[in-house]
Amino acid sequence: MSFLSIDEVVIHVVDIEASAKFYIGAFDLHMLASENDSILLGVLNSPSGRIRLREVRAREGVAPQVWDLGPRLLGMYSRNLASTLKRIESAGGTPRPLVSYPYGGGEMREAIALGSDHVWWTLPEVGADGPRQPSPALEQNPARQHGELHTVVVVVEDVDQAIAFFRDAGGMTLLFDGVMQGEVFEEMIGFPSGASLRIAFLAGPEKAPARIEFMSFEGVERSEGRKDNIGIRRIVMNTSELAETLAKFVELECRMISENVIEGPAGIEVELREVKQ
Repeated sequence: MSFLSIDEVVIHVVDIEASAKFYIGAFDLHMLASENDSILLGVLNSPSGRIRLREVRAREGVAPQVWDLGPRLLGMYSRNLASTLKRIESAGGTPRPLVSYPYGGGEMREAIALGSDHVWWTLPEVGADGPRQPSPALEQNPARQHGELHTVVVVVEDVDQAIAFFRDAGGMTLLFDGVMQGEVFEEMIGFPSGASLRIAFLAGPEKAPARIEFMSFEGVERSEGRKDNIGIRRIVMNTSELAETLAKFVELECRMISENVIEGPAGIEVELREVKQ
C-alpha cells in the first residue's frame, strides 16, 4: 500500500490561456488535454508529473513569499539552467540568482523563480551524470531541456507531522531530511541573514515523478492573514490500492473533503487515483 507518484498538480488560475502560454513558453510543456474549465499540460510519453490549470473566478492579489505557509513551489529539472531562467523571464516570470552549493558529495546548481499564478519554482540543474531522481522525460529524450514535474513543495509549520502523513498513511519513503542555511541560500531564496529552512523529500517505491517535498523556515516573517485565491490547490496521487489507502487515512482520522479527497498538510487537497500496475 503506497502512493506511487503525483499524477498531476491542480493550479487555480484567473486567465487560463495566459497561464498555459507561460508554462508552455517557459518549460516546453505540451497541451495534453483541453476541457471546459481546465487544461492539462505535461511531457508526451511521460506517465505522470503533469500540471492541470483550472480557471476560477478570483482576484489575483499579491504574490506570496516563498516561506508563506501552504502549497508553494513546483520543481523541475533543467539541463541548462541559465537558459531556463531567461525563458522564465521572457514568459513574464521573475527569476532569482543562480547559485551553487555542495550536495551529496558533489555540487548542485539551482535557482528559484516566481512564475505565473503565484507559483514559485525550484529549478535544479541536471549534471553530467543525469538527474538525481528518475525523470522519464529526460531519459527518453537527451535533447529535451526540461523534465516533467519533478516535485511539489508545501511550506508547513511542522515537517515531522507532514512526513508522517505521507509516510504512515501514504506509504512513501523519506529520501532526504536536512537543514539549509548560510549566504548561498539567503541569495537563492531571499530570506534574511541568519534564517534557515528544513527540507524533507519523499517518494514512492520507484521514486517516480512527481514527488512530494516539505519546507519549514526559521527566522522569517510570513505574510499575515493570507488567503490564496489562485495557485497550487490540489495534488492527485497515484495508488495501486485505492480502498486500502483510503482506509488507512480514515484510521488515522484524517479529514475527508469529498470522496477520495483528503485534507493534507497546510491545507493542500490530496486526491487519490487508482492505477493498475
